[in-house]
Amino acid sequence: MLSYSVLYHYAPVRVQIVFHGIDSGFYDLLKEKLDEADAVLDMYRIKTLRENDMAFVIVLKELYNYEIMEFSDPGSMIIRFYQDAYYTAEEKHPGQMVYFLLTDPVSSDEELGSLLLQYQEEKPVQVRNMTGEYLLIIDGYDSKAEAEQRYKAIIKKYGTDNAFYVSGGKIEDIPE
Repeated sequence: MLSYSVLYHYAPVRVQIVFHGIDSGFYDLLKEKLDEADAVLDMYRIKTLRENDMAFVIVLKELYNYEIMEFSDPGSMIIRFYQDAYYTAEEKHPGQMVYFLLTDPVSSDEELGSLLLQYQEEKPVQVRNMTGEYLLIIDGYDSKAEAEQRYKAIIKKYGTDNAFYVSGGKIEDIPE
């Protein structure tokens, strides 16, 4: 049976998928198919802390959403993208600001792995910026005050020379 996890994030709007126990050849096949999808702005691999995991991010174009369906007979998984211009009052929407804790661009794969390991309790996620460099992000908050409160907790836990700072942007923006 296929083992995977899916997380949805903002800034930019993206889906993070981790397949457990699958080799990287699967990613190449999937990327080839998804590069043709109208909903996909970008797709890239991300680093995992577990050796047998294969993880990647699908950045969605504005006003697109996704759903994942899994079938047992025959065993298959379908990722479907659809336009979603309707939002309830509780949902985030294009143009809305979101705040988070962010790192500067990470210069090497080793540094990225080290930061992921050091801050793993905070569940940082990886995002690729406009220049192709990787950043780490912790959470997404509706207000700057909430992000600053979380930052204070990070300082208390890791000290003032930690890798993160408070930042923000529209939910559809790719961090610089």
